[in-house]
Amino acid sequence: MKLDRKYLAGLIDGEGCFGIDKRLRGKRWICLTPNFQFSNTHKEIVEDLKDTFGIGTINLSKHPNRPNYKPCWNYRVNGFAVKKVIKYVLPYLRIKKEQAELVLKFIEIREKEWKERKPYSPILFEIQRKVSLLNRRGVKPMSD
Repeated sequence: MKLDRKYLAGLIDGEGCFGIDKRLRGKRWICLTPNFQFSNTHKEIVEDLKDTFGIGTINLSKHPNRPNYKPCWNYRVNGFAVKKVIKYVLPYLRIKKEQAELVLKFIEIREKEWKERKPYSPILFEIQRKVSLLNRRGVKPMSD
């Protein structure tokens, strides 16, 4: 079932995550990969997300050491394809809007660099750092 954009934005604000993975490939080469993740214990809603976007993968996470936990379904989109997800819901996001805008900015800069075969620019590492801080768990310090 294809989901309404406003409803979908609400789901993503509550259960979704826009991020940029930073991985070391080999001993010196760093890879930055934009991603979108959504997790829920209701398989149907996760499948509806995938049906809406027509991209991404779904995996099941079980918790063998925690018998009281329900199985959790994880939907993930990686790379430049995340742009499709962001553009679909961005006008309606509230909580995850800043992360989505930063990831979109990252993708737009990197698409241009990729075509020109350029290495990652310093601004991309700064965007990755900002997104990582926004996604950090726990209580965020209040600003005055």
